[in-house]
Amino acid sequence: MFPEKSLMKFLSFLIFVLAIVWDLFPQGYICAVGGGSEGTNDWNRAPYSWIVEKADSGKIVVLSVNDETTWIPDYFKSLGASSAYNLRINSRTLADSQAMYDSIVAADGIFIKGGNQYNYINYWKGTLTEEAIKVVFNRGGVVSGTSAGAMVLGEHDLSAKYGTYYPDDALPNPFISQSHVESDFLKLIPGVLFDTHVIERARQGRMVPLFVKLQSDGINDATIVGIDDRTAICISPDGTGTVMGSGAVAIYRVDSITNITSTQTAYHIENLLAHQLVAGWEYDFFNKRIKTIPQSAKPFSILSPTIPVTDVTLAGIGFKANVWTNQLSTFLQNSNSSRIVVLTHQSYMSQANALITTLSSLSYSAEILNYTQNSESDTSFTSTLNGSTTLFVVGDDLTGLKPVLNPGSICGGILLSKLQQPGWRVFAFGETGKLFTSGFSDNLTSDIYAAYRGKMTFATGLNPDANLVYQSTLFDDSDLYENRMCSALWAMFKGRLRFGMYGNATSVYNFRSSDSSVTSSNFPLFIFDASESTLCDSSVYRATSSIAPRQVIAINNLRISASNVRTSSFSFSQRKFVESTTSIKDEDIVEPEKGQLSLSIFPNPAGIDFTVSVKDEKTTISRVEIFSITGERVFTSKESFLDEGVKSLSVNSSAWAAGTYLMRAYTPKGILFGKVVIN
Repeated sequence: MFPEKSLMKFLSFLIFVLAIVWDLFPQGYICAVGGGSEGTNDWNRAPYSWIVEKADSGKIVVLSVNDETTWIPDYFKSLGASSAYNLRINSRTLADSQAMYDSIVAADGIFIKGGNQYNYINYWKGTLTEEAIKVVFNRGGVVSGTSAGAMVLGEHDLSAKYGTYYPDDALPNPFISQSHVESDFLKLIPGVLFDTHVIERARQGRMVPLFVKLQSDGINDATIVGIDDRTAICISPDGTGTVMGSGAVAIYRVDSITNITSTQTAYHIENLLAHQLVAGWEYDFFNKRIKTIPQSAKPFSILSPTIPVTDVTLAGIGFKANVWTNQLSTFLQNSNSSRIVVLTHQSYMSQANALITTLSSLSYSAEILNYTQNSESDTSFTSTLNGSTTLFVVGDDLTGLKPVLNPGSICGGILLSKLQQPGWRVFAFGETGKLFTSGFSDNLTSDIYAAYRGKMTFATGLNPDANLVYQSTLFDDSDLYENRMCSALWAMFKGRLRFGMYGNATSVYNFRSSDSSVTSSNFPLFIFDASESTLCDSSVYRATSSIAPRQVIAINNLRISASNVRTSSFSFSQRKFVESTTSIKDEDIVEPEKGQLSLSIFPNPAGIDFTVSVKDEKTTISRVEIFSITGERVFTSKESFLDEGVKSLSVNSSAWAAGTYLMRAYTPKGILFGKVVIN
């Protein structure tokens, strides 16, 4: 028998240990859904049935801060829940009421709707509502959520307190105010931060640099879980997370070979570990490893061990004199200019002529080759192409030049041979840069749902030894985010290629054969490295009007490196930034060229109609977007606004609710921000 005092000490110690174990190994179930439209017995049947099953077919309450329809409660009931109903909690007074507490703790399962996650944090944190959610979870119930409702389920929350953290803002500067993270609400899954709508909103571009912000906040062991729309990860009390639905779940974390270095604004991320999983794959959150690999998985064997070894410069958009003059000058100083040739297609002859004019202003002469179906048999054309010492390729798309990829193309054979000649250099603008990689995803612009409906195709490039996939203009059109976001990894999957890269409209990537490296100006480097990957898989989900499954993939042991330092040089052979990471400086960060830009809205506050105006002498406005205060895009300018000289447009807001809206105008010289208040 223990003495009484010893027994009390032992019991106290046991309670202490159990409390720690309780925190480390939660007792309840989590289902985090990536958002997206709902449909009866569609992608959501598996995760929503799982929620009902783990709630023992009992009572489910649907929480939000908005007025909601009964569709979600009715769907849970159709799947077997004994009852389900909405609870609207849109104030701290209501959230801290005993009546609300009693309603929530009576449930077997909780589902938090989408919206603005900061509303949940602001209204519910530290109240009886938060306590009630934890009570349900800790007694073995289910806590689930979609979109913003999923983003508050982890220990760390990207709060949206200061607005939406957009990926094209995050990559250049992870430290902007919108990167605010809170770690004191719910905390249901230790160490985890959930993000949602990943592919359709290109949020990979914010999840990777977010690690820099987390580290600066003293959070060094976080796991970021990015969930595609119409996709879910369901996590059991033993830490097993099962992927369900149509897309992928990307799991990012720092491990022993990851290196993150930053100053107040500049950063390097080297070899961040990423596993991207599709339906049927399972991840062990407690041991931080893939747990279950379905039979559908295939070996990922890189077809060639080579690394990029050619001198190629890839620019984001087609040629515009006011954007690329400085880059042209630098490029030509290191090139053999004895015979400069501009290869283009009739559709882009105006760009080619503008390039000739700019080259002339820099004291260089060049000749244009207009590629047609007759060029293959035109000996003068092929002789000029073969005699080039420096080649420029112009075009916003590949339609006119794609035949050079055909087997037996004489022009394609010349380009392939020239790529292997020391000293020959090529500068490709826009989508034409894809020609000079090993492979790429094509047919991205014919349908804004091309990747979702299985319509992308894979094409082999002219540079098989590069082992590289390249996707330009990632953030240039939000309607094409999904197609472009998944194109690089999907092409790596289809071609079994080792490296993948994203660019944007103003990016310029310089590949050097001398040291097998790449440098960037105007846009951060973002590099996928599949050197350690051994397994891959793909979604089998088919949407309405699809011709093939959704084109998202699973891949293990992927590495991601990124940097916003313009002096960064990433070595493909060493798989890291070659300069000392302690030498990065704030003044070296990548920023678009600045100009005298201003954004005005008249009238503001506005009625049904208002006008957006941008002042600048020469700049091109690529896009204007307007968002609600919750981050929903409500307006995108028409393509005609791309024309140089067009500096204003009229917006009809008759269908918008009254309130404050956020505006962004994209230019090669920077992004302009503004607010408009709708009466």
